[in-house]
Amino acid sequence: MVGVILFRPMITKILFTLGVIGIAWLVIRQRSRRAEVAATEQPKRVAAQQHKVVNRTPRLAAYGLIVFMILASGVFLYLQWRDEFRIVTVRVINSQTGDTVSYEARKGDVEAREFVTLDGRTVNVAAVERIETGAESRVE
Repeated sequence: MVGVILFRPMITKILFTLGVIGIAWLVIRQRSRRAEVAATEQPKRVAAQQHKVVNRTPRLAAYGLIVFMILASGVFLYLQWRDEFRIVTVRVINSQTGDTVSYEARKGDVEAREFVTLDGRTVNVAAVERIETGAESRVE
């Protein structure tokens, strides 16, 4: 259940990125259709454009920016996903007695007052206890 809850924000980010890409594609497609309609309605303008040198730098820059945004989003999502699956040492400390218990859990499974260990146990922390997460030990 915790994995599904943690996966939901990642799906939202992916869908948002795909939405931005889709909107950009529709805008580019609409502009190219307008150019085709204008070219068929005015044959004199088409003949003049064939002799004219067309500056394609803005279009190439726009495509380059779109490709860069897609790659940057993909790298960011991958790094975030990888970080959530790192295994950390979680220490539960009882503030009244000073007793500590150590567990290992994935970083994405540790929440404010509960976490899920690697062997599937859900640990709920009492109000008198606190959680400390240690350094990342390994990736599984």
